[in-house]
Amino acid sequence: MKIKNNIKAFTLIEIIISVSIFSMIMVSIMSVYFTSTYITNKSDINRTLYENIKNVILTISEDIMKNSIVWVSKDIVSPNCAMFSWAEKVISWDKLCLWADYYLAKKDDSWNFIRKDNAFCADAKNICYVVKDWKALTNDLATVSNLNFFITNRDVKKVTMTMTVRPSFNFRLKRDLVKETKIITQLSLSER
Repeated sequence: MKIKNNIKAFTLIEIIISVSIFSMIMVSIMSVYFTSTYITNKSDINRTLYENIKNVILTISEDIMKNSIVWVSKDIVSPNCAMFSWAEKVISWDKLCLWADYYLAKKDDSWNFIRKDNAFCADAKNICYVVKDWKALTNDLATVSNLNFFITNRDVKKVTMTMTVRPSFNFRLKRDLVKETKIITQLSLSER
């Protein structure tokens, strides 16, 4: 009796080689996927931060063009700005008074804004907003710190604004991606 040994199959070496090739291709594909996800998340964060910065800058610049620069204040308790003398060369405080007031604030439990200073807002756990007349100019996805206004020039008043904007932890992304991203902005605006 003759046994036919005509079974066609893969050898162990062929299976190991094909699995190795497949594994290398999958590792490459996953690497491209994770890199593109990181870049997409980073660009979403940056876009959101720049939108917040743009909103603040446009609002303040329109207000400066329509009204004049009045004064600044560093008093957190008092809602009114303190007057100053234009004899001083540079005034630097954290609240700008035009027709409206601009300052840093946080939301309390009843969603009202409470004015805060730069030291409070520098803590990454706190979400601070740039506020104009008790309305936020920034959203919950960004937090602002180091907001300062420098007013110079007696003839044509000019305000230089500096602020640091970083994503808040409301972004629901990887914490290290949120922690490593921040934008420091400086802009000068004049009444003309």
